[in-house]
Amino acid sequence: MEDIKFVELFKRNLPALRRLIFNLDDYIEKSQYDALHKNFLDSQSNFEAQIKELKSKSELKIKDLEATISKKDQIIGAKDSAINFKEMVIKKQKDDIQNFKANYSDLENAFNLFKMLPDNVKFALAGVFGDANSPIEFLSGALSDGHMDALFDYIATSINNSNDSGEIDSLQILFDFVFYAVNIGSREATYQRLEVNVGDEFDSETMKKISDSAQIGAVKEIFIAGYKFDKTGKIVKQSLVLLE
Repeated sequence: MEDIKFVELFKRNLPALRRLIFNLDDYIEKSQYDALHKNFLDSQSNFEAQIKELKSKSELKIKDLEATISKKDQIIGAKDSAINFKEMVIKKQKDDIQNFKANYSDLENAFNLFKMLPDNVKFALAGVFGDANSPIEFLSGALSDGHMDALFDYIATSINNSNDSGEIDSLQILFDFVFYAVNIGSREATYQRLEVNVGDEFDSETMKKISDSAQIGAVKEIFIAGYKFDKTGKIVKQSLVLLE
């Protein structure tokens, strides 16, 4: 009876015993293995494709970000350049204002000196300075073409006519201002004063004797220095001198 029970128990557990002995639980058919291997390779291929796609998108994103940064840098650079240019303009304007104030002081002094001249002298110089009711009108007349030459000729005539020395001194100061104003009004100095010193031998090319001067000799006194064109050296007005 016990043998029969044992045989039945053995038969009932034989399949399990076979799987245990032959490791059938872990066994798969080759076709199943091939299918699993193919699925693995397909998954790996899909994974690699996804990685490649993500890498490509990342590279494009990086390029977009770099382009955006570059544009922002350009904008910042342009703004910096604009700020620098604006600062340069402001500085130039301030410098121009300072220069104008400094030059205007000289202009105002020259204008006031002109207003102090006798009426007959101011009338005679109307062709040079115009009505000269303001410093700007006075300067406008002084800078007009040919007016500096006319002022020099008037001074030379006054010297030869032995006019009041104080009046002549004032006219010479006015001429120095006009000469300076004409030159700074050009990009380059247009005129240059002639150099003449006491004791120099008379030079008929650069000098002219006043009416009371000796005819020959050396320079005793310089009444007003002439001037020439800076570039060509051509004499415009001769220096007016007294010889001894």
